[in-house]
Amino acid sequence: MEIHKRLAVTLGMSPRRTLVTGGSGFIGTNLVEALLESGREVLNLDLSPPRNPVQSGCHRRIDLLDRSALAKAIEAFQPQEVIHLAARTDYAGKDAHAYAVNTEGTRNLLTALVENAEVQRCLFTSSMMARAVTGPARAPGDLYADSKARAEALVMQASALASPWCIVRPVSIWGPWFAEPFRDYFLAIARGRYRHPGAINPRKQMGYVGNVVFQMLALLDAEPQRIHRRTFYLADDEIVTLQEWTLMIAAALGKPAPGALPDAAIRLAAGLGDLLQLLGWASPPMHSARLRNMRMDSVDYPVAAMREIAPALPYTVAAGVAETVAWLRREALIA
Repeated sequence: MEIHKRLAVTLGMSPRRTLVTGGSGFIGTNLVEALLESGREVLNLDLSPPRNPVQSGCHRRIDLLDRSALAKAIEAFQPQEVIHLAARTDYAGKDAHAYAVNTEGTRNLLTALVENAEVQRCLFTSSMMARAVTGPARAPGDLYADSKARAEALVMQASALASPWCIVRPVSIWGPWFAEPFRDYFLAIARGRYRHPGAINPRKQMGYVGNVVFQMLALLDAEPQRIHRRTFYLADDEIVTLQEWTLMIAAALGKPAPGALPDAAIRLAAGLGDLLQLLGWASPPMHSARLRNMRMDSVDYPVAAMREIAPALPYTVAAGVAETVAWLRREALIA
């Protein structure tokens, strides 16, 4: 990235102007850092302040549902690249309106981008959950998945958007600046509170955030015809079992290998979590949906298209674990 920055200075080129919506979140914080390191000029539009205070200088508080304010911010910045991350990603919404930023926010962004001739490349971030709604089986999804599928449809129907664009679907992403559920998972192992959920040992293909950001930058730099109107899944190359990943984390933390809970005990904990959710606790440590996700194989993502653009990723799973543990220590979240 530093090579690109020095080359731009040597050739007298102006840095590329990159707009990021939702750049204060988990992936966004890592992405903004990488964009700045590459020599780009970055504007982060987000209702929340940056998780990393160092990035406060490129943040502007904008609500994507405020069409006028959004259009004015884009007109003033004149971005050449746009990465749309802003979204509500939890599952606690009571109705479709709760996820309006995913749908109407995307619609407002598209309207503003159509009116901006400087834009040369757009990445629209969706979710792997949209596949359940848009795939061949067309299974009904939850409110969050439905909202992401509707946002994808808005992008695909935006015929007036002249610049090359693509949709990206990150899988289960983890790493520095993350929050629940994966930060809680690391912290539970660090504090000796984690127990493996029964005898099942599912296989997982997840995404370390350093690899995901690398893939996003590769999509920004790829030839337009290689990415236009395509959908890319962002994931690691490696497939690990839940136990293998747990042992990697425990070893990096200097902790003994966690034991396992009997199936009956983990089902009881999940049932208790469901009850706590009914009583108002949005995300107890264990509940039925989380248990299903933990015990489910997730290895069938169609990643071949992304491998065409970025065939070699910079991080192994073990390297990602080491960096994440180092970040947890820098943030004083663990000793």
